[in-house]
Amino acid sequence: MTDQFAMDFPMAAEADSESVCTPDMAARKPVGSTDLMLASPSAPSEAVPASSTSASTAAPSVARRAAAHSIPRGAERPATLRACLEHVTAQGHVGASQLTDMRSAIARLEKIVQTGTTPTPGGMPVDLPVTPEALRPILNNVMPALHRISLSRWRNIRSAITSLLVECGWVCSTARSSAPLTGAWPDLLLRAGDNHSAKPLPPFARYCAARNLGPEDVTALVLTDYENWRRQQTLTVNPRGAAQEVKISWNRLAKAAPDLGLVLLRTESRVLWKAARIEALPATFVAELDAYLDQLRHPDRLNPRHGRKCAELTVQHARRALLRAAAYLGESGTPLSEITALSALVEPAAFRTILELADAANPKPEELEDTWSYLAVILSGTLIKVARQWVDLAPTQLSKLEVMHRMVKAPRGGLSRRNRDRLAQFAEDDERWALLELPKRGFAQADKLLIAPQNGQRSNKGYRAAKLHETTLALQILLIQPLRRYDLASLDIAKHLRRDRRGKIKRLVIQTHKTRREIDAIIPPGLASRIDRHLAVFRPMLPGAGASTALFPGEGGGSRQPDALGRQITKLVARQLGAKFSPHLARHLIVETLLDADPNNMVVAQRLLGHGTLSRTQEMYGVTRTSAAQKVYLDLVEELRDKAAARGRTKRKPGQ
Repeated sequence: MTDQFAMDFPMAAEADSESVCTPDMAARKPVGSTDLMLASPSAPSEAVPASSTSASTAAPSVARRAAAHSIPRGAERPATLRACLEHVTAQGHVGASQLTDMRSAIARLEKIVQTGTTPTPGGMPVDLPVTPEALRPILNNVMPALHRISLSRWRNIRSAITSLLVECGWVCSTARSSAPLTGAWPDLLLRAGDNHSAKPLPPFARYCAARNLGPEDVTALVLTDYENWRRQQTLTVNPRGAAQEVKISWNRLAKAAPDLGLVLLRTESRVLWKAARIEALPATFVAELDAYLDQLRHPDRLNPRHGRKCAELTVQHARRALLRAAAYLGESGTPLSEITALSALVEPAAFRTILELADAANPKPEELEDTWSYLAVILSGTLIKVARQWVDLAPTQLSKLEVMHRMVKAPRGGLSRRNRDRLAQFAEDDERWALLELPKRGFAQADKLLIAPQNGQRSNKGYRAAKLHETTLALQILLIQPLRRYDLASLDIAKHLRRDRRGKIKRLVIQTHKTRREIDAIIPPGLASRIDRHLAVFRPMLPGAGASTALFPGEGGGSRQPDALGRQITKLVARQLGAKFSPHLARHLIVETLLDADPNNMVVAQRLLGHGTLSRTQEMYGVTRTSAAQKVYLDLVEELRDKAAARGRTKRKPGQ
């Protein structure tokens, strides 16, 4: 996911992607301006041109930058943020106000790291690194809401730290819109238009223009160099994602305007392929795999070995698990060409090898060393199911598998550390209320954007208003009924929304894809009116709305992809609250709210989440936090204290 805020500001290009910033590049940037500053959500896709500076101030600016950037790359440069601050202070090139901001930003970041919620490469907080590769993960893992920092304050902290690193030559100055665009680049950007899909192109255009590269010179190698430059010399949140966004926008423009003669950018996937490729396996294995998966979809109800019908998501998970098991068996030295049947995966020796490799490939914290990784547990369950339902194993072999399967202990129940940290962002009532009130603000912003005057730069305001309303509506539904992403994205106007005889939306009825259990939820009047307004006003502006009956339509018809809709919700909450959020976190948050109100609400949580058994809910949430039980205990202590005070008893001193 690319940095949507930083991408609002075009980036400068330097003379050489392997060199530090040069004085002539720095001269384009006004004194005191910041780099890679996270723009506000309302900022246009093109940054406002920087105010012009007089010739008398331009020369000192160049001299100051030349002195700062004269530090050679290597050990001579300050190696920590504190050392950078001392260097800049000694040089005297930065004003007192900006120095104060830098000092405050470093102190705040050190305090955040000291809390233990942000991982560091090692060392004390005063040894915070300065290289973009080392500092970026620290900054990206900060959750501003968890530390009571507003989003605007966090932007200022990042901006001050970036300015400090620019002064010491660790980060290159980024361009404002004053960076020159020569050759065919201005015309190309004009053809690309001023829409969201073209937003990644201006920074890339300035990068290429500074290297005397025209649109006709752009190749996949140039895009790779651009990604490396952003990774090594900027604090871009996600350099890989930024390059991918450029690739998508470039290829879209190349197909839409063939007269430009742009070359389609094709880059190889760098995602680690963890499962065996289906084309590398023998045809007999593929045929048997397909037959087994078909049995999961359509079991013989009179065959005791077949079990019950599985949901499609479960079938796909089983397919991935079996292909991954085949990959681990191949890593152990067995050629994939010899894995001709599913029985090869469930032989006792192969079973043991697969589980051991899966556990070794997923390291665990020290406190969980006596357990197996989640992947090993999943593979064990999938393989033992194949042995029971499909492969005709000898009783002695099956008993060996059963023994090993029982010994594969799952990690302890409860939520992961990351989820617990994210829930801590909403630990206080005010923070939870801010999230619950966010849809109200989002709806108001969408309505305001829709009636705003037409603007040249905002010619697509109707689409933007519709996307904002769509995202806010999805978040509101999540906060009312915590659906999983796949169920949320697949909501259908005709199938899942129930109306009364007057045509008012009253209920949401859907069979979940994972558990195949029916959810029958009440739609409050406020949400029902927003759904109606979305259908009448905003949804027709979305691509693909006329080709499907999905509440959240996709561009090619049908419904939105669950991951894409989830990213929209994540960005909305981050933009408005500065919190790291995901659609699935809403399920955890709702349960936490119920249990904080009353620890006996576990049954209510089970029914709201749609879990098949209460034990499943207790396994996930029974050990997450003790605050609810502690609150009950503290209330009892207060009650005992009040009773003692009512009887006139006082606390005796020791020895009396």
